[in-house]
Amino acid sequence: MHGALSTPLVYHGIEMTTHTIPHTATSVLFGCIDDRLTAADSEFINQHGGAFHPALAGGGAAFLDPEARSVALSQIVAAYRIAGATTIYLESHTDCGAYRLAGVRFDSLAAEIDRLTADLKQAAKYVKAALIQADAPTDAIEIFIRIINPAGHELDLQRQP
Repeated sequence: MHGALSTPLVYHGIEMTTHTIPHTATSVLFGCIDDRLTAADSEFINQHGGAFHPALAGGGAAFLDPEARSVALSQIVAAYRIAGATTIYLESHTDCGAYRLAGVRFDSLAAEIDRLTADLKQAAKYVKAALIQADAPTDAIEIFIRIINPAGHELDLQRQP
């Protein structure tokens, strides 16, 4: 394996060789666990040269709950510490079950997109603060919010300040 590191390992008295392949992802796509998004998320990741892909129910909305926020931020900070990932895509989608479970209902698609956008903008602030606290260079941090529908079609993509 080109570029891999070999490390001897002894398992039940038998010497084995493990290969460590370096991480190549320089970004994170933080999304929802919804299985309808799998193909679209994979395509997005491939188009952007690879990405770490942590997910929690509700996607970007997970950052609004203090307990889930801690888990979500730890995943993004881990991607930074492992591979220097400072380009972050925070994704939410319409027709999200996590919002329904929380009792949130929308009168229109426009109202739903407005709410998802507001939630993702708040999440972006938490992410930026966590990366700065983890000593990521401020000028290297790029955070985007992305809203898609359940079929994976992008409805909005905005770079955050």
